[in-house]
Amino acid sequence: MKKIVFVFVIVMGFVCNSFAQYQGKIEVYKYTDMTLHSYASAEEMGDVSFIIEGKDGLIVLEQQSFFNSIKDFGNYLKTLGKPVVKVVSSYHSGGLNAWDSSLVVMIEGMPEFEKGEMAQKMMKGFAERFGGKMDTRPHAETGVIPADSKQTWAGIDLQFVPAPSTSAFPAADIIIADKVFYTHSAPTISHIRGIRDRETIDKQLDYLKGIKNSGCELVVGSHGVAGRMDVVDFQITYLERMKKLLDTATSKEEFVAGMKDSFSGLPEERNLNATAANLYN
Repeated sequence: MKKIVFVFVIVMGFVCNSFAQYQGKIEVYKYTDMTLHSYASAEEMGDVSFIIEGKDGLIVLEQQSFFNSIKDFGNYLKTLGKPVVKVVSSYHSGGLNAWDSSLVVMIEGMPEFEKGEMAQKMMKGFAERFGGKMDTRPHAETGVIPADSKQTWAGIDLQFVPAPSTSAFPAADIIIADKVFYTHSAPTISHIRGIRDRETIDKQLDYLKGIKNSGCELVVGSHGVAGRMDVVDFQITYLERMKKLLDTATSKEEFVAGMKDSFSGLPEERNLNATAANLYN
């Protein structure tokens, strides 16, 4: 069987400056009407925050939650010399105490989700795991916007799209200035994690095709690295191949061997093994 090979292409418009003075990894993507800055924390979670820079103001997307990264991120933010007009919390709400709550908006349903058992258990686990390094404190009440809405701040249009049905969060993805698609976890060129059953495959395929059809050039996430639509194409091909193989492979061993043959050398084999265990239980 012919093996499938994909080459990742770095997005055009990336500006490589020296940011050695910061702990986090900073990347800058310039467009005609806005600039996107990404800040990947150097701390254990590696969460990625974004600054959307318009002509006269800044939008912060997904604030950092570790105290050291909050400070480091803030130091970089100051160098841009523009006021923060909005702080958007979609999937992540840690660290919001760093901001005047009048600037902050959350997605409709997320404030209630935060008070629920799942979120409370998650924050308790973070507090136990990281001690006083992470801001897991309750935050003040914020503004709320619909998960399916269009907002304009700092002259930049943001189209909010309800989170995929496979997400545990009542959050939203965001199309930024028709150029960048933000989601919780950026697609990667690796064996895909979180496949529980055939229905999950179909839902994920529909979701990825939606990203592909958004017209965006770049896809980013609070986890993972930025990529062009090549990465989305890869994941679509991967899942379509998985569906076909499920029709012929009679055991998880045969399934795993078939996927590895089609995608030789692909990282995160543990995800493939977990998928096989779920599909052939």
